[in-house]
Amino acid sequence: MLHVDIFNSSARVTDMTDAHKRGKSCNRFSLSCWSGSDRAFSLFHDAKRFLESLAPDSSFEDAYRGCKAIADGYALPSNEAALEIGSIRAIDAPREVLSHRSDRWSIRVDGSGISISDLTDLHNEPRCITSRQTGGAAYAIAKRLWPRLTECGTMGQASSLLMEHGAKLHSYCAVD
Repeated sequence: MLHVDIFNSSARVTDMTDAHKRGKSCNRFSLSCWSGSDRAFSLFHDAKRFLESLAPDSSFEDAYRGCKAIADGYALPSNEAALEIGSIRAIDAPREVLSHRSDRWSIRVDGSGISISDLTDLHNEPRCITSRQTGGAAYAIAKRLWPRLTECGTMGQASSLLMEHGAKLHSYCAVD
């Protein structure tokens, strides 16, 4: 399984096979285009299109070979674009972003923690965020409860469910 992050002028692909396992590592490559030239722009957009078209079960090697073929075709100098391959600790691998939105509330959970918004009170904009807890610990709780969270009818129900299971949340008014 691959995790693909696409930014303004760079893309990063992580092999998630051993993600979040202690003592393991994950292969990662990144393609960066620094120059504002038309060729660098075209290289990045061709690579972006290729990465977005990958099947969910594509191998890391296939993704790397495809990006390498695109980069080699443009043959840009290293001060304009670079394709670099390496590895990261598996516990540092990115986490899947979980998000849900209803007409009353929304939630977003990622490696940095939990963020919940009440969409019904536009004058106060109540919010809950992770507080005094690592983003990874909060993520693990939310991931475990995800099917039940998406069934909640309000922000209050969702935050109560999370706190009952160990999530440490801080409520605040976004207007202040």
